[in-house]
Amino acid sequence: MALVLGNDLAGRSVTLPVEPSEKISIAGVSGSGKSFLAYRLCEEFVLAGQKVGILDPVGIAWGLRSGFDGDPAKGFPIRIFGGARADLQLQQPKKAAEEFIAGVEPAIFDLSMTSYETMHWWCAEFCNRIGELGSTIRQPFNLVVEESPIFCPQVGSLSRFQKSSRAALCQYSRVYRNFGAGLTLLTQRAAAIDKNCFGQCSTFVGLRVASKLDRKALLEWSAVNGVDMGKDLDSLAASEPGNAAIWSPVFGGQMGTRFKVALRSTFHPSARDLNGNRAVRLKEISPVRVSVPAHFSWKSIWGGLCGKQKQGSDPVVR
Repeated sequence: MALVLGNDLAGRSVTLPVEPSEKISIAGVSGSGKSFLAYRLCEEFVLAGQKVGILDPVGIAWGLRSGFDGDPAKGFPIRIFGGARADLQLQQPKKAAEEFIAGVEPAIFDLSMTSYETMHWWCAEFCNRIGELGSTIRQPFNLVVEESPIFCPQVGSLSRFQKSSRAALCQYSRVYRNFGAGLTLLTQRAAAIDKNCFGQCSTFVGLRVASKLDRKALLEWSAVNGVDMGKDLDSLAASEPGNAAIWSPVFGGQMGTRFKVALRSTFHPSARDLNGNRAVRLKEISPVRVSVPAHFSWKSIWGGLCGKQKQGSDPVVR
């Protein structure tokens, strides 16, 4: 099984292996489709029975809980902590990390209704706690960080805790894959994210990237990862929304491959239709969180939550 991102110019599927502990970066200007692609990737992880966590400072990840047409039955049973569509209040970050690691469920941590100072403090404490619990992680997962320069900028400081947040994410990107903790970083500007963190991502997906500074940052990334982007970067400057290119030296084969991002099966909130967003109903989920007993398969538990479990097997949830 593979994670399907879209189709190339010949109509062939563009895929990545199901490796939640890998590190991916997705860059593109506002409106180019980077969040659409990122949540498409989240869908693929969940359908493959993998666990994802989402740090969401902009308040749009809740769309995963409803179908693309607003039908809640088509959404995924992903619990939301914090934000306007919360199931539960945002937890203290250390407790959130502990329960996320111990549990089987994906989770959205919506920080959009907090200050930058709180965002930075929460991110630092959460990531550091994951590191402290690294030896106890039994199931690999991928942490998706929306608008990652908020937490891990190349320059500048927006609060007294931003330095701690940046250090925590840089350590996460450099060390925690050894514990089974993967990372996906979203950014509008490749040059805006800390280069030590960005350089750790072994797969890069670019949508529309036009700035000279961003192109310079990508050339530095390509040098670190042994990739020759060359004139492929020129084509990114004129990419239409929903069109992307992927470089993945760690997996091979996908080196500058152009593709059209596949459609999502879940809802994508639009800033141009706030009333429509607010009218969307979310899939109902159990109020009880599920932990993973040592003698059970986490895939069987997650399959049961989705209503797709088959007796005697670890299902792939579809």
